[in-house]
Amino acid sequence: VAVLVLEHPLWRPHLTHLVPPVVLVGTYAARRHLRVVVPVLALVFVAHVASNTDILWPDKYDTTETAALHDLRELPDDGLVVTDEPGFPWRAGRRTPDDLVDASVLRIESGRMTRGSVAAAAGGARVCAVLVWSHRFGDLDLAESLSPHGYIETKRYGPVRTLFTRPCSTTALP
Repeated sequence: VAVLVLEHPLWRPHLTHLVPPVVLVGTYAARRHLRVVVPVLALVFVAHVASNTDILWPDKYDTTETAALHDLRELPDDGLVVTDEPGFPWRAGRRTPDDLVDASVLRIESGRMTRGSVAAAAGGARVCAVLVWSHRFGDLDLAESLSPHGYIETKRYGPVRTLFTRPCSTTALP
């Protein structure tokens, strides 16, 4: 009850804290009706697995995602990528700066991540690219803020989806 009342906004990780106590209370309450509860739980489990097949067997990347992954793989091995979609660098074998792993709307709307802070992070010595993939960074209009750091628009994958890169040699950096 405390998590439900006090935690705002309520995200999936917060809900995971509710599952064990709900299961324990439910099991205790249903202990006399196990003949009904067990088949219902089995049906719920099957329905849950069936509705989450995209997690178990994800779709193949579309052409723009494949192109973005290819372009990120072309960056230096130890170069960092600033992006609003941190899964792309990860899938390409690259990393994002530590503070930008979470590029959520909540961080942007709360002012913890702004055009200036993203541009400052992009100016880091090991950062070689900025990938704008959604409205989160697209709405920040980063092009002007990135140009003083040497970034140019390298590739456009759609109306918002843009890759900015700059020459960087990260081999001599710590």
